[in-house]
Amino acid sequence: MNDIKQKFEEAKHFFDKGDLDKVVAILSTISQEDDVKQYARAQLNIGIILGKQGKVDEAIVAYRNVNREDSVESYARAQLNIGITLGEQGKVDEALVAYRNVNREDSAEQYAKAQLNIGIILGKQGKVDEAIVAYRNVNREDSVESYARAQLNIGITLGEQGKVDEALVAYRNVNREDSAEQYAKAQLNIGIILGEQGKIDEEIEAYYNVTREDSAEQYAIAQVNLGIALGKQGKVDQALVAYRNVNREDSAEAYVRAQLNVGITLEKKGKVDEAIVVYRNVTREGSAEQYAIAQVNLGIALGKQGKVDEAIVAYRNVNREDSAEVYVRAQINLGITLGEQGKFDEAIAAFNNVSREDSTELYAIAQVNLGITLRKQGRGDEAIVAYRNVNREDSAKLYVKVQFLLGLIFESQDKLDEARDAFNNIRLSDSVELYTKAQVYLKVLNIGKKEIRISLFNIHRCIDDISSLLRINNPSEVHIAHYTRPSTLFKLLPNEFSKDGKKDIFSRFRLSSINGVNDPTEGKILFQYLGINELEDSYITFISCFTFNHDSLNQFRLYGKENNKEVTGVSVVFDGSLFFEQSLEKFIALDYSSKLLKELNYLQEDIEKEKRLVDKLPLYRCIYIDPESAYISLARREDITFYREKATNQKDLKRYNKQLSESNKEVTNLLKEIKSCIDIVLSKKANKLNRNELLEVISEIILPLRYLVKHVAFKEEQECRMVYISPLDNPKIILDTEYNQTYVEYAVPVKENIHRVYLSQGANIYKESFRILLGENKVKSSSNPFRNKD
Repeated sequence: MNDIKQKFEEAKHFFDKGDLDKVVAILSTISQEDDVKQYARAQLNIGIILGKQGKVDEAIVAYRNVNREDSVESYARAQLNIGITLGEQGKVDEALVAYRNVNREDSAEQYAKAQLNIGIILGKQGKVDEAIVAYRNVNREDSVESYARAQLNIGITLGEQGKVDEALVAYRNVNREDSAEQYAKAQLNIGIILGEQGKIDEEIEAYYNVTREDSAEQYAIAQVNLGIALGKQGKVDQALVAYRNVNREDSAEAYVRAQLNVGITLEKKGKVDEAIVVYRNVTREGSAEQYAIAQVNLGIALGKQGKVDEAIVAYRNVNREDSAEVYVRAQINLGITLGEQGKFDEAIAAFNNVSREDSTELYAIAQVNLGITLRKQGRGDEAIVAYRNVNREDSAKLYVKVQFLLGLIFESQDKLDEARDAFNNIRLSDSVELYTKAQVYLKVLNIGKKEIRISLFNIHRCIDDISSLLRINNPSEVHIAHYTRPSTLFKLLPNEFSKDGKKDIFSRFRLSSINGVNDPTEGKILFQYLGINELEDSYITFISCFTFNHDSLNQFRLYGKENNKEVTGVSVVFDGSLFFEQSLEKFIALDYSSKLLKELNYLQEDIEKEKRLVDKLPLYRCIYIDPESAYISLARREDITFYREKATNQKDLKRYNKQLSESNKEVTNLLKEIKSCIDIVLSKKANKLNRNELLEVISEIILPLRYLVKHVAFKEEQECRMVYISPLDNPKIILDTEYNQTYVEYAVPVKENIHRVYLSQGANIYKESFRILLGENKVKSSSNPFRNKD
């Protein structure tokens, strides 16, 4: 026995020196006849050493020399190592045999490891139920580490099956005392599931449970997810703290993800310069894909600052090898930017870098922009080819847009039948807006006189140009207010503290029929200005009203009156960049930053799109007109609102005033052009045509603008609107005969997009409730003095 002991000591000596061949030679001299237990131990160690040397077949022979009768402990370890070795060779069925040779009676610890590995193999084979059985064979008493890993794997497997409640039970079985690392992973997965369920407070609690001491990598991921969750609650400063808690040493990938979200969050707070610095700090070495995303976001931010040359450099920094999807997004934004500079050939080259194989939807976007650019060069036939490359299967939304554009092109070429075919390709279910327009233009095509058709299409162009000028996408107009009753706002907010337990039940934001407005001149002013008779149209218009005045005593006196009592309402200030459609029609901008915040959660968040909901709509400022003097003014922010913002300087105000002044002039000139075109259409030359029919067509063409024009008497309201024009048979329309209300419901949820809520004096009684539902920082009492009269 002493001789065997001496051999093990001698073997250890050479092992420490790194002479593994000598170790194997010494241990090979120990025979079964000397001592069966020590022989088993020696063969086990020989197998381990041979495995380290890459001599896996010889290692397996050594492991198989160990019998259960020699030593149950060594036998269990040898069989486990045989399974591991065979598994690495891809011989999973033989590996399973080896693992199943290990009994709990041999060694509880090795049995737990074997069952864990059996579960992993079966899971990879798709035998998930058998895998779960294997994982559940592992008890905490066998091995706390293996038990923790098994429970974690049970949770993952059940989660993939959609059994999230059972998965949560498994994850919660993992204690920090079992394994700090597995506990961290379990808490991270708990947070992800709770986030998917909309239980954000519980989600946040799970992420806070993960410490750097548990696992630096899991801590880093948890902090990124924590920041996202806090951001959803509007706690942007706390979100920034979470993102900044992630060090490069924790996880290079999570670090760059965190830095990206820091940049995105700073940009949303209006700190664009700081965001740009952060984006520039993200390197390709940390993560090629995240570097690519950072460069796209950098390009967008620089573009908003007017630094287009630097934006172009950023977009060009993205290689296809970094990320194919991000590369094509960068190429589209590059093309858009170059096109806006008039560098059409370079823009075309960028759009042509996007193939259908990259992404059918992004290919469609590139082809639309390619067509627009080619038309600007006068290459109409090539533009038609580009538009026709867009299939309905690529993107139904873009398909109908190009069909509309094709209709206009063919009309301009006098190819009236092809124009009709294109307009007829647009279905009501595709786009209510474009379907409505297409139906109007089909009527125009039926007018035989070309001069009249040209004038009518010129009116259409002017209306579109005015709409683009009224579209709100100015960085100085991000926050837009909507006045309503407290009781209405309560209905729009999910209430996780509801006494009936219905946490996820909430109403949708509504656009109401134009018939319910308080202005008796609504819809008439534009007709008066243009000098034509008002006609009834065959469409129904829905609107929702907003204002640049966030905390206005006058607005509180007029709107949101609870029980018809003045100054009892609330002003809901939305983040316009999220609540309203921001992409432009002519050049489809892709702000990748908005998508990024959803994707960084390691979740795939599906946006709810119920058939009866109206998708995200743009917001337009109103035009105020005095029909008698022809005075025209656009809705805008008052100067005082700039002075109240600490971050604003005189240059911001001057720039804003200049932009609005230029837009005002352009709108005025376009309205004059519309009047001239109407004069041509209704001139004596056209009298041979039915005047009422022509007026009806004109009325339908100007319909998109009709309810954006208000009497100058309402100028103080500085109003802007979402407008939804629809045929009467649209299935999205909801008719409530009990309350005589007609409306449509908006797909975008309210709570996530609220920037702040101002409470009038009469609504202060609800302050505590709104703070509970929205967070303390989002609820403020109005600063306006008012004395209620009882």
